[in-house]
Amino acid sequence: MTEHGKLKHAPLVLVAAQVNYPPVEDIETHIPAIQTRIKEQGYPYFDDNQPLQEITVTQGEGVRVNDTKQWCFINKKKTISIALTKNMLAVNTVDDMTFRTFLPEIENVITIIADELSLEKYNTPEPLPSPYTPDELKDILTKIQAAFGVSTRDLADILRVQRQTIYAWNREENVPNEQNIARLQELDRKADDWNKLSSYPAKSAIKVKLSGGKSLLDLLTDELIDHNKITKAMSDVAGLVNDYFERLNQRGAGMSKSQSKPLPVSEYDLLALESVALPE
Repeated sequence: MTEHGKLKHAPLVLVAAQVNYPPVEDIETHIPAIQTRIKEQGYPYFDDNQPLQEITVTQGEGVRVNDTKQWCFINKKKTISIALTKNMLAVNTVDDMTFRTFLPEIENVITIIADELSLEKYNTPEPLPSPYTPDELKDILTKIQAAFGVSTRDLADILRVQRQTIYAWNREENVPNEQNIARLQELDRKADDWNKLSSYPAKSAIKVKLSGGKSLLDLLTDELIDHNKITKAMSDVAGLVNDYFERLNQRGAGMSKSQSKPLPVSEYDLLALESVALPE
């Protein structure tokens, strides 16, 4: 059952959150079920060989150090661990995370643990009603991904969530929170703007470094969306993409029908565009 793993860059570890609850004396019997469910949330590594040292200071007895059994669940990047004892849960990270990105990252994991341990005192706030139906949410995700021609990993980065969250939305297992909805609405409008600029997806051109040293993908993944910079970047990148296909079509028109083979959009490589000078 044990898959040993340690956080990178230890001991530079930040305790990002701690939840205390009444002691669960039979917690060890719940660990296999917790581990199975947390693995599905992107925490494949497990370590139960590092006891937690609890330091107690009392006036009469002085300082006491007790070793307490703990179980650690660690994410794929080995940047976040969930440490569990019979009466405490702690979230440790080496990432520079804001609350806005941190909460969605651990919310499902804490909910799983609370559910498995039947922690009735643990209260997860009810999510706000989503303005989207499940089908509308899927359509928006598809539109954003298709317009910019990005992978699911890049789509998750743009929306500032985990890939598992995208999959959960598509499977109707979870709904966007307030911050997710605001981000979705902004990116939905950006996808509309892109579709007005080009009939083709941005694909790898989204990673071309523009003036200022950032790509369109960099700008879209920033925590705070800079509408002016993104508008300018989309115009520049759309110009590159449109020019690419115009030259491609001209080349095809100069060939005989027997020689000319349409190039599927999914196969074109725009990384060569990095050598193309961008308009100032």
